[in-house]
Amino acid sequence: MQHERFKPYLKVLIKFGFGKRQQAILISQIYPFENFLDEDNKPIVVFKPATKRSKNKYTKGIYQDVDLRKC
Repeated sequence: MQHERFKPYLKVLIKFGFGKRQQAILISQIYPFENFLDEDNKPIVVFKPATKRSKNKYTKGIYQDVDLRKC
């Protein structure tokens, strides 16, 4: 929610007195979904390597969909 691309939306929502939860719900519904797709209209997937704190020594990392991440 603190990302630069949401600032215009947040400015209007704050002006109308929406709380944080309502802001998140509205932005998730009105923000252009196409921004989470690549050139082939497929979900953008990013590989995140495992950290040293990983409990499983065989874990090399995870693949994470960009559209499912927490903002």
